[in-house]
Amino acid sequence: LWYSAEEERAGKIVVRAALDKARYQLGEPVHLFLYYLHHSAEITAMPKLGKWLIIRPAVVDRQNRPVRLTSPGEWHATFSDLSVAGTWAFPSNQIQMVHVDLAELFRLTEPGQYLAFPRIRLFPESSDPDLPVSMELRAIPFEVTTTPFERPTNAPPSVLAVMYQQHINEQAGRRLPLTDLEKELSTQSEQMMKEGLERHRLFMEEVARKAAATNPPVVPARVAVPEARPESAGSSRRWSGLPLLGGGVALLFGLWLLRRRRGD
Repeated sequence: LWYSAEEERAGKIVVRAALDKARYQLGEPVHLFLYYLHHSAEITAMPKLGKWLIIRPAVVDRQNRPVRLTSPGEWHATFSDLSVAGTWAFPSNQIQMVHVDLAELFRLTEPGQYLAFPRIRLFPESSDPDLPVSMELRAIPFEVTTTPFERPTNAPPSVLAVMYQQHINEQAGRRLPLTDLEKELSTQSEQMMKEGLERHRLFMEEVARKAAATNPPVVPARVAVPEARPESAGSSRRWSGLPLLGGGVALLFGLWLLRRRRGD
């Protein structure tokens, strides 16, 4: 709905990018929002990327010169192995939203005209044209004025700033107690992990249901047990002749014994 919205589609993914306004005061947060839609009837597994990993913007001035990165921006640029964060089920036909503050990533310390290039990483290991590795949208212009921005004294630090400070402390071997924001982020992270596991469970159940519907279970064949049948007349005659046969064998054996005695 904003004037600056740019939209692109690649395969099953539709992405819309926008800045929250066209003009910013010097030092004011410059929020770049990305809305992405998985336009498909089926759930797709995608890398579980953080909102700073998935957005890789670029900013240039009106002379097309790249704007230098801040220290957090340089740290963010080192996040290259996007697949280490695992995977999650990309919902079908649902809009997801992420955003970053460009003023945290780039040194926007001079008033002037700028262009922001929204770039997004999606499926780093993909070879499927319907699941693009990355997307880049058309540039969005914005201006930084000479008026300094007065940051509220009670404004909390951004999540990226907290993460970067944690990284600095770890590099220096310092372990500081968690701030209120870090505690809140830890709680949110645990909740997101639980929700992710639940989504994964539902996804696997859906896969199992589809597999069961496509390949119905094989019912084991019943072993045929011969039924007892009444004896036929022929079989009765065969069984009734056995005593006679036994008697004949006994008679022959008796005659053989008698001949032996006579011979003796």
